[in-house]
Amino acid sequence: MKTSLFAGAVVLVTGLVFSAHAALIGTITHDYGIDKHAPSHMSFGGYCGSLHADHFEVVRPSLSTCATGSSFHDAFDFSHLAFEEITSFELTLNHQFSNGVWVVRPGASRFAASDDINLFNAFLSDRRLSSSQQIVTYTFTSSLDVFDDIVSSGSFYLWFSRFSGANNFNLHSATLSVYGTPAQTTTPVPAPATLALLGLGLLGLRLRRR
Repeated sequence: MKTSLFAGAVVLVTGLVFSAHAALIGTITHDYGIDKHAPSHMSFGGYCGSLHADHFEVVRPSLSTCATGSSFHDAFDFSHLAFEEITSFELTLNHQFSNGVWVVRPGASRFAASDDINLFNAFLSDRRLSSSQQIVTYTFTSSLDVFDDIVSSGSFYLWFSRFSGANNFNLHSATLSVYGTPAQTTTPVPAPATLALLGLGLLGLRLRRR
């Protein structure tokens, strides 16, 4: 009985200590297509791309088809999620891609995205779309230059930059997963340090009674 009590206390302490680490706060999925989700840039006169039955076709910008400032962007509003701290984002894209170089650029608004990408670092970027992958996940932490701005605005904007004669590609869906510290519930939970002391106390009591 004493052994079971001690083991249970250790498991409880360990579980609550690890629960203090980053956890999934929530996810937002955009399924693109007619009668589904349309990228936010289309609400601001964007002409770069078109909706189809089950995808959005992202086209390469050109003066003849895209007005200035109308390049692709899509907003993921996570302000409704209850959190105390956000530590990272994961973005999963389901796309059909052919060739050339396209790079994912997170943004904090429809006017500002992450650092400029040039042809050289686009080829080396870990955010480059690959023709060999249809579903790919990108992780963004506090090292991202616009991370704090994204958290403050409560919106993650998906941008794309195109290089080296990249062709159009089809974007079927995009899912944003938000990780960090969820907001505390109204039920008070003992601090991990307090529970750790409780566990040590039970251990001492058990050793003393041997």
